Amino acid sequence: MIQIKIVTNAKRTTIAIDENITVRAFLDNNAINYTNAPVYIDGSPLEIGDHDKSFAELGIAANTQCNLSSVVKTENA
Repeated sequence: MIQIKIVTNAKRTTIAIDENITVRAFLDNNAINYTNAPVYIDGSPLEIGDHDKSFAELGIAANTQCNLSSVVKTENA
């Protein structure tokens, strides 16, 4: 299990998940819209192909934690 700290415009929470779940499944299961804001894991942006990789494939090891953020920037809107 890994601990993921989620930061979005509407949500700030921590969730424990299996490290073998894909990023896309995690985003969908937690209602995080990744089509209108970039997704970052520990400050590094995800590429489009990374959405179908598991957290383990992205180097997030079991029994650790990471930060996942997807924040829409609205200044100058």
